[in-house]
Amino acid sequence: MLSLAGFLYSDRFYSIEASTAFCNKIRNPIVLMKSSLVSLIALSSLFAASTVHAEGLLGKRYVEAEYNFSSYENVDLSGFGVAVNIPLSIDDETFNYDLVANLSSVQDDENWMDYERVAASGGLRFFTTENDFNGITFNPYTEFLVGFADVDNGGSSDSSFTFSIGVGAEFIVSEAMTVRPYFNYSDATSFEDGGVEAFGIEANLWLNDSNNIGVYAEGESRDDKHVDVFGINYRFAF
Repeated sequence: MLSLAGFLYSDRFYSIEASTAFCNKIRNPIVLMKSSLVSLIALSSLFAASTVHAEGLLGKRYVEAEYNFSSYENVDLSGFGVAVNIPLSIDDETFNYDLVANLSSVQDDENWMDYERVAASGGLRFFTTENDFNGITFNPYTEFLVGFADVDNGGSSDSSFTFSIGVGAEFIVSEAMTVRPYFNYSDATSFEDGGVEAFGIEANLWLNDSNNIGVYAEGESRDDKHVDVFGINYRFAF
């Protein structure tokens, strides 16, 4: 899971979640995400029988590619992101941690604003395993990431140190499917716009022991500005 909240730059609301729009002509993303979630749940019932045992993404070694899109004041944003998750400590029912690294790029779809952003970050995700809530296994986590972002906006460019703090929980709801609600706070310290709060939920499906797909919806806010971000991702565990 990338778990990268967007930042708000300049006087406009720019999402810089690690992502790329797979369709910048879509004008009703809510309908798309509802359809994607329904499809994911349907696929879960088909693949559950082929999955050996219920398993989450925390504590797994995998690489990830992610696509997403967002829109604010008729400006469509898209990007692409890759990530790697490496378990550093796995001990059931105790405190464990993963090493997380992300690389992302984003730009506006119309090109008329000539906006582009590249960012890299890394850090640790701490979690516990084998917790139980009404018979459903869940793994709470917290993460701390630091990095660097470079933004080119209409010919003027700037860069900043960045940090992100996140909390969430991974619920293993079936033999093949997990659901992850989360909250992230992110900030680019050299910019004056302040931090961004992001609430989201992600559903992930194991196709087999190595291949995982997911969809997510996220709301990002700073001051009185808000944008919705929608995305899809693929992970290969090894």
